[in-house]
Amino acid sequence: MDPAQLQHHAYNLLEQNYQHQEWFIRFSACEAFAHVCDDRGLDTVVEGLQHQSALIRERAVKAIAASQKAEFCSVIDKYASQDSDAHTRGQAILAFAQLNSGEYFTQIANALRDKSDYVKKCAVESLPICGNKKAVGELKKIANGDYELPYLLRLEGAYHLARKHQQGYKFLYEMLDCADAWVQFLTAQKLAELGKREALPVLQNMIVSGDWDHKLAAIESILKLGESAISPTELLKPTETPDIRTKITATLILYNQHPEAAQKIVSNALNAKDEELQLHVVEQISQRQHYSLLRFAEPLLQYGRENVRAAIVVAVEKSRQPQLVYLLEPVLLRSHWILGLQAAKATLKILLCK
Repeated sequence: MDPAQLQHHAYNLLEQNYQHQEWFIRFSACEAFAHVCDDRGLDTVVEGLQHQSALIRERAVKAIAASQKAEFCSVIDKYASQDSDAHTRGQAILAFAQLNSGEYFTQIANALRDKSDYVKKCAVESLPICGNKKAVGELKKIANGDYELPYLLRLEGAYHLARKHQQGYKFLYEMLDCADAWVQFLTAQKLAELGKREALPVLQNMIVSGDWDHKLAAIESILKLGESAISPTELLKPTETPDIRTKITATLILYNQHPEAAQKIVSNALNAKDEELQLHVVEQISQRQHYSLLRFAEPLLQYGRENVRAAIVVAVEKSRQPQLVYLLEPVLLRSHWILGLQAAKATLKILLCK
């Protein structure tokens, strides 16, 4: 099918189900419509806010945020502070920012004192995008330690502040000199994202002394600074042999330097009869944003296990690349209704939403 036919088929799938007699199927279709900024069935999504399942309430909040209907901020307001579930509260806070509703800045700031670290994390992430000038002041408070936040959230706040104000660098450079090697490393990663070469010595030290996960994270940060690639095989200690997952991650980190090697290892791993390995490959492709490699997953979308197919659908959706929509055709034509609706949402989101 060409893109127009896929779009038509995706709409048909949603339209067949958004008035379904079973509430959960109806909700799922209406949820998908909301994610592509189509407000039909939005009342059903709002009904989900009152569901006994915390997961349904969280999904409803996310769908409202995706709908771009800022007027619904008043509907989710109470869930930001009163819902018993931390993930629902946190997603409501993020929704205020995603809907660019600066008038709900107070709710975002108050969430920095929530009992849940997850909600606090959502509040820190919301401040830079909430559309309120007072957000910089809150980020300064976070960097100064005025809130009781886990160190990682204080570091995240300082990072976002540094993108807007020099004061954020003060805290980051202080932490780069911290006696704790782990704190140094996390700070160096943030400074590398900001293009600051002062992070290099700490990152280089982690390549020598860290385990494989930390070595690869350090290499990734060094590449962001424009340094020459370091081959992971050169870092082996005599007794070290990286497992296949580590090799896949390393190859994808170094994809721009060695694309043919990445294509070979990805193709082999996806063709292996190892479901967990297939999921790892798809996750890494998505995380590193090398979406063109998803073409090697095409056979799995036809014959793979449902959870692997679902992971690939999510990765294709995240890519937002119209040239990959063709991969979703077998899922639209043959799958469980839940996965079919996910594929329909992904198809429409890529083809219709900017």
